[in-house]
Amino acid sequence: MSLLQIIYTSTLVTDGAAVLSAILETSVRNNARDDITGMLLHSAGNVLQVIEGEAGVLQARYARICEDPRHKGLIELSQETVSSREFGRWSMGVRGLRPEDMSPPGASHALFRGGFDQHILSARPGLAREMLALFSRNMR
Repeated sequence: MSLLQIIYTSTLVTDGAAVLSAILETSVRNNARDDITGMLLHSAGNVLQVIEGEAGVLQARYARICEDPRHKGLIELSQETVSSREFGRWSMGVRGLRPEDMSPPGASHALFRGGFDQHILSARPGLAREMLALFSRNMR
């Protein structure tokens, strides 16, 4: 089995708890069924997400995500084969971020200004992985 990991960022067309809740409810259900794991960070209508799973299944899921009308401006930050899951304990871990959350060591303040700076993330996708991993480790 070839294990794939995709990291992307996007902006919700309509920001709010109801839209995010609907996305998460569907994601958790479908991810558990398809053995997809991942982490989603959100702030100020922006989303930063990592998903991982068997390559064929994950690519099909990502194609559906790209067509989802609930978000716009999707930017793929990385897509790579991995030897093991980095976010294996989450069918979809989720965390809302505030500016004060960006102070832990290793986090990049430049990456976050009341949302995610997509230009910085696009230029340095390793920052996205670092931030997702940092918040995944600190979630209870």
